[in-house]
Amino acid sequence: MILFWVLLDDRLLWMSLKIAYKMLNWTTYGSQGFFHTWCNKRSNDDCISKKLDRVLVNDAWLGKYTNSVASFLPPIISDHSPSLVKLELQGRRKNCSFKFFNFLTEREDFLPLVESCWQEQVHGTMQFKLCSKFRILKKALKSLNKNRVGDVTIKLNEAKEALEECQRLLDAHPTDNTLILQEKDIINSYTMALQAEEDFLKQKSRIQWLQAGDRNSSYFFKAINGRQNRNKILSIMREDGSLIEGNVLVKNEAIRHFQKILGCSVPSLNRASTLQTIVHDHSSNDQADLISMGVTN
Repeated sequence: MILFWVLLDDRLLWMSLKIAYKMLNWTTYGSQGFFHTWCNKRSNDDCISKKLDRVLVNDAWLGKYTNSVASFLPPIISDHSPSLVKLELQGRRKNCSFKFFNFLTEREDFLPLVESCWQEQVHGTMQFKLCSKFRILKKALKSLNKNRVGDVTIKLNEAKEALEECQRLLDAHPTDNTLILQEKDIINSYTMALQAEEDFLKQKSRIQWLQAGDRNSSYFFKAINGRQNRNKILSIMREDGSLIEGNVLVKNEAIRHFQKILGCSVPSLNRASTLQTIVHDHSSNDQADLISMGVTN
């Protein structure tokens, strides 16, 4: 009978933990170090090692401690590996790669911006002109991303506040035709703002399988934070087994590692002369002129 009550209490404990896990929106935090966090310390076929221990955090933690890291250390004399969480509030900001968000194509100033960049005068070969115009366009789109991405949430909040105010007035004057038409216009603006935010969050979180219209913004935010948590590299182990931490040290070690594998650049190499010995002309001058002509309809 005593054993029965102990098992019942244990089950209730795990049920309570499961309920708390869902209510508090906990998520498993990315970790480094030992993978198997528990071992029964037995030998031969009786030895069992498993990953039982995890570090659980919520959305507020992921948003505030973006550069923190959890490490599972050697168990020493225990059967569990202790976990150490380091907080690094002042992390060095990385230069992010260029990302283009599809919702920007719906803006009225998008096509004129692309057209103005494409009309820039560039001298050189056709390939050089194409690459140069892409670089000019990339710089302009970076600025557009920086200035406009934050507008998505701002416009959504403004549209929502305007809709709430209009509906309060309409509640006091339900037969006012002007307010009725105004509400329809604001609803259209609010729906467009919702769609823009969903497209932005869906692309940023790389979740493509949700149907348009789910409006599951909280899920998208969790997916974004979770992916950033999984993809970050705050420390790396060298060949000699030593652990180095910090963005600068990790970057230098990665460069050293791949230079050892791939070799370093040779600035004294005359690439043009080398290519001429490998690639031979197979087209006449007339054919070359035709290839260089402008594209027409």
